[in-house]
Amino acid sequence: MDGLHRPQWKASGVNVTGLVTAWLCEVVVITYRDTKKGSNMGTAQVSLPLPSAYASSFLIFGGLGLLPASASTFASLVGWGIVLATALNLWAPLTPGQKAPTIAQSGAPTAAGNKAA
Repeated sequence: MDGLHRPQWKASGVNVTGLVTAWLCEVVVITYRDTKKGSNMGTAQVSLPLPSAYASSFLIFGGLGLLPASASTFASLVGWGIVLATALNLWAPLTPGQKAPTIAQSGAPTAAGNKAA
C-alpha cells in the first residue's frame, strides 16, 4: 500500500464518485452565483439562494443516481454538463415578474409594427 487511499462512494455496488462530486460542485456554483448577485446590487446584505434551488439540484442529480450501473459514466457526464451550464449561466430560471422571451415568427408583426423577415 502506498499510503494514499482515495475514498470511493458506492451505492448498491456502483461507483458514484463522479456524480456526487458534480452535485457538490453544482451546490457551490449555485451558492456563489446567488451570493454574488446579491453583492452586485450595492447592498451590504448577502442574498442566499432559495432552498428550491438546492432541492431542484438534489432531485435532478438524485434522478441521475437512479440510472443503472451500466450508465454511471453517462450520468456523471450529464451531471458535469449541468454544472457547466450553470457556471456559464446558460441555464437560469426566470426571475419573478419577468416575461419569457419570445421569438419573432416570419411574417408576424413586431412591437414596432414592422413585419419580421
